[in-house]
Amino acid sequence: MKILKFIPFFMLLMGLTNCDSSREHLQGCESTGYRFVDQNVVLMTDVQTEETPADHVYVFHNTSVDPVIVDRQFKTRPGASAGWSSQLTSSLWSILKTNERDLEFYCLQKKNDNFVPVSCQSVIQVCQIPLKLFEETLNEGNYWVHENISFREAKHSIR
Repeated sequence: MKILKFIPFFMLLMGLTNCDSSREHLQGCESTGYRFVDQNVVLMTDVQTEETPADHVYVFHNTSVDPVIVDRQFKTRPGASAGWSSQLTSSLWSILKTNERDLEFYCLQKKNDNFVPVSCQSVIQVCQIPLKLFEETLNEGNYWVHENISFREAKHSIR
């Protein structure tokens, strides 16, 4: 009988100490500025105004147990995606700075020695950081600021 009373306590204790990274949240990172379309994710940066700068910072978080490759989808020039991919190990994060509108990314995972498309919505979380909250001074252009970093490292990138 004492064992049965101990089991719920033990389960609660395991739940508190075994938090997974999908529950980690970056302060100031908001679930805005993107949408999932079919299997892809589209970053919808705003038109530049005085109140809204053209530059945006997006965070990608691998929530799956397997590595994920996130790569830009070029429908008219498929070979133009060089430099746009980021490989994320399970539970790790990548941060992208961009000033382009409507960037579309697809996700890949390795299955039986081949990389196959997977639904981005099922393997990554995306959020947007206001540029003013980003810790580092960022150069012009479109690039991965950090790739495949821990939650702690991602957290330290934000003020």
